Amino acid sequence: MLPLVVVLRRVWPLALARAAAAAAAGAASGGLAAAEHGRAGGRAVPQWRIDQVLRESGPPAPDFPAALQLRATAPDAPNASAAATAAAAGEPGEASENVTTPRSGSTAAQDRGACPLVKLPAKLHMMATESTWAGQGGTWQSNTGVVHSSFRLSFISTTWDTAYNRNLDEQAAFRGEVTSDEELEYSYEWKLRKGPMDYPAIAKLENDWWSAVYKGAHSVLKSPEEKYGKAGDDQASTWRTTALVDCEGHLLYVVKLLQQEAEKLLPGGIDVYDRGGTLVAHAMVDYSIARYQFVDVNGNLIATAEAPGVGLAIPLKDLEPDPYKGLILPYGVEFQKGGYTDASRLLDTDYRWVIAAAVQARALDDAHRSFQPWAPWLLVAAGVLFGALLLVLICFACGAMYRLVYPRGHSEALPPLWDKKTQPQFYSMPYKAA
Repeated sequence: MLPLVVVLRRVWPLALARAAAAAAAGAASGGLAAAEHGRAGGRAVPQWRIDQVLRESGPPAPDFPAALQLRATAPDAPNASAAATAAAAGEPGEASENVTTPRSGSTAAQDRGACPLVKLPAKLHMMATESTWAGQGGTWQSNTGVVHSSFRLSFISTTWDTAYNRNLDEQAAFRGEVTSDEELEYSYEWKLRKGPMDYPAIAKLENDWWSAVYKGAHSVLKSPEEKYGKAGDDQASTWRTTALVDCEGHLLYVVKLLQQEAEKLLPGGIDVYDRGGTLVAHAMVDYSIARYQFVDVNGNLIATAEAPGVGLAIPLKDLEPDPYKGLILPYGVEFQKGGYTDASRLLDTDYRWVIAAAVQARALDDAHRSFQPWAPWLLVAAGVLFGALLLVLICFACGAMYRLVYPRGHSEALPPLWDKKTQPQFYSMPYKAA
């Protein structure tokens, strides 16, 4: 019989090999089980991670009419999509002048996790879900129905038009405050540096688009210079401003919304600026469809947003908003693939929310253009009523104090305080000198 030590020396390596194989198999099965658990729970493995992996190929480009095609592929027609595609492939874009894309960072509250970032998939659906006398609300959903963010407006407030957004875990992430340039300058020292027409790539895209629609011959669409150029400086009333701030009130981005003529028939413009006043995204707007193609300062396509969905090409005048959802139009958003040289940071998963928030501000502004909730007036009426009751209580308190000093007699009541003639007189004893 072999010694026990020899047997152990021969058997021990085989046991180790079998244990390693079993451990590897267990890890693989455990990983699959964890993934399945994450998909079922929606917490262990976030859905936006799964959507990002499943959509690495990027969204397909919608088929638009050739006469209105901004995203044409002809080499002699520079456009946003061609520039973005060339940049993604490592080739220079078709912009006439390359401008360094601004790299806006996060705030201190976002860095320490107090205000979480809203992470979004490449395809997004934005829609309102409710509208009552107390407020409105909606969601940002992926194609799989996962709610990545939700927004809420409270009408029981003097700032009823502020939209509060939460992330996937229902934590307060950011809010969109309707404000003005003067208030931004006073509160954050924010000033607009350059307009869209000050960037050659965007100016060329706008002028080419203006020529493609026959320079407004068949519509009342304003020219690019009238909308975004120096000629529009005296039309400040046609622009509205929404500030995107984090949950602690620190400025992140500023969204400028253009109100055009024939506002019920034409979609308005959208520009996005960082907290330093630098343009980071400009929307190329269709003349009849609520379609917005966001480009960076180099003319590279960032995302496409359209109501009620990307590629449907339904004219704005034919859309019928749901009154039970506050007349807020639904939007579909599709983001392009980033990763190329000098790509916009808004293409990153952590910053896609900026474009979505700009589209949300556009939808809310269009719905609230001729809307005024009555709930804020309820607060005013309650304040007036409270003030009146407080005044009555003060009068009763003063009367009670007066009766404490001048109580009623047994035979007759004392005269009123304001009747000085019948008031009792008080005398002091005369002082006698020694």
